[in-house]
Amino acid sequence: MRPFIPTLAATLIAGILLASPLSLRAQKTDPDDARPGDIFDGDAQNMDAEIIERIKQQPLNWHFGASFMVSNPQDSLRRALQRLESPDVGYGFAIDVGYHFDPVPVALIGEFAMNFYGGQYRESIQPGPIFNDTLSYETLNLQMPVTFSARVQPSLLTWVHPYAEAIGGFMLFNSSLTVDRRSGSGEQSESRNESSASWVYGVGAGLMVKTADIITLPSSLSRILLDVRFRYLRSTDVEIPTIKLRDDGSYFVESAAIPDPAFVLFNIGVAVQF
Repeated sequence: MRPFIPTLAATLIAGILLASPLSLRAQKTDPDDARPGDIFDGDAQNMDAEIIERIKQQPLNWHFGASFMVSNPQDSLRRALQRLESPDVGYGFAIDVGYHFDPVPVALIGEFAMNFYGGQYRESIQPGPIFNDTLSYETLNLQMPVTFSARVQPSLLTWVHPYAEAIGGFMLFNSSLTVDRRSGSGEQSESRNESSASWVYGVGAGLMVKTADIITLPSSLSRILLDVRFRYLRSTDVEIPTIKLRDDGSYFVESAAIPDPAFVLFNIGVAVQF
């Protein structure tokens, strides 16, 4: 009978060894009963990937963007700015907010921008009875377009978002002068502003490319995109004011009447959809 005992022991050990892999496999395929330190097969990972992919497909309606802008006046407007000895290219920034009717490829966007055309700085010294007077003049030309646009903007696999848009709004031109007078009796400062406004309308086209999806489980999604666009705008007739300086230290305002001016605007920036 004794040979039976080793045989039985060997059989029990073999059964335990065979049962262990089966138990491990069962543990792997049941992620609901998971404990810290447990090892799983690819089912849970596949499940997470499916959830994440489903989150990426959900609609994102709100849009916020900020961009660097270049304003390039065309034709008669550029010639008028050159004649007024004013810089004829503006650099600035734009902020836009919009609503996307996702999954319908239509969006409404509002934008506010400021373009600085630079100006002039001049300093002159005028002799006085006791002390000399130092006069400092600084001019600055500013363009502020406020526009609203309707876009057709499809989403290609959530990665690429080309768009075309129709645009309307208004634009404000402003020229400012700051004069500082310094003498032995103290310092005085004065400023003057001249402005003109017009309606604008036009078309644009651009491309948004996704750079990152920000996912917070169980279902939160936001998206960061690179936004590049061009716009062609025309304006109703406008008078462009500029403040000019005389050699004797005085100044005067000169305006140029521009019929039907045009602009090409270029933007590059970052947009967030959420």
